[in-house]
Amino acid sequence: MPEFTPSAEDVKTFQGWQPTGPANVPGMVEPGNIDLTKRPLVHHSDGSVSTLYSASISTPKGEVLIPLVSQEGKMLTVQQGIALYKKTGRHLGIFKTPEAADAHANLLHLKQGAFQTWKNGGKYNPSAETYDNWKESQ
Repeated sequence: MPEFTPSAEDVKTFQGWQPTGPANVPGMVEPGNIDLTKRPLVHHSDGSVSTLYSASISTPKGEVLIPLVSQEGKMLTVQQGIALYKKTGRHLGIFKTPEAADAHANLLHLKQGAFQTWKNGGKYNPSAETYDNWKESQ
């Protein structure tokens, strides 16, 4: 399993986060409603892993950041992610602009693994652990 060790600076940052992540970031209209402390771990055939992969979509509410890794550890296409969002309403945040959504996606990409490790007492503890060849099919 990869190491997601939070730095001392990360821990200070994470103390202000809810399980769903930061609630007050630039351009955020609505915080996400997905528990970032219970994410899956997807191993790819190239040796990389995914815990959180996302895309943003334009909606009347704003730019919605949707996950492209299901809670069960399945890599989703954008269309599958949109369908899942429409079915469940689960998202990683709603933003004023695509740029604000992208900035938040990057923050989550960089910090989610360390956040989950910190919140779970130093162990990543994935909700599911799966293996696929998703990177090869891209």
